[in-house]
Amino acid sequence: DEYIKILAEYRRCCERRGNYKEAELVQHVLKQLRLEEENRHVSALTQQQENERQGLEEAHMLEFQNFNRIWNEKIDTFEEHQLDCEAAMLERHSMELAEFHAEMSSEAPKRPKFSKELLNIRKVQDTLARSKSYSDAHKVKLKADKMEAMELEKINRDRAEKYSKQEAKILARHRSELMAMRKRMERGKAELERARKKELEMLLQRYHNVKRGLQGQQNII
Repeated sequence: DEYIKILAEYRRCCERRGNYKEAELVQHVLKQLRLEEENRHVSALTQQQENERQGLEEAHMLEFQNFNRIWNEKIDTFEEHQLDCEAAMLERHSMELAEFHAEMSSEAPKRPKFSKELLNIRKVQDTLARSKSYSDAHKVKLKADKMEAMELEKINRDRAEKYSKQEAKILARHRSELMAMRKRMERGKAELERARKKELEMLLQRYHNVKRGLQGQQNII
């Protein structure tokens, strides 16, 4: 700038002395210097604008990385809580089923309740035995023993079926509870994902607004 001022003053001196050729030469040098100065100014401004854009991109990238870190931690924490809840429920179900099996095994068998027909046949058997009709008593006993074995088999089968139905009912309730809990957890996670998406959209919109504002400011310059 100082050199341009000196040359401009020298050119005016040449004009006053009537030394126009030298003034023209100096004028040409001044034009070149001013052009170079303008180019340097434009280059500096371009670099400044590029630095501003780069600074905006870097700030946005840092904000986006922080956003991802925070939300990944939130989702990881939620999933860990989900696994803990499911493990606790499965443990409770296992203990309840084990208690049912223990109770079933330790339950003292009730005295069998035989049919009226079998009881009558036993009475006939006893009557024949008391009257010394052993051959007939033996025949009746064989029939009664066979009938008793069949009735005992049915009683045991009914008892096993009863416990099987109780166990199936317990298992069905366990499945229902587990499915209900998983659905609650799925809804909770879906709510988290929706909140994350909304916050990300706000972050991106804020970035685009700042970027447009910077572009408009730089275009004015």
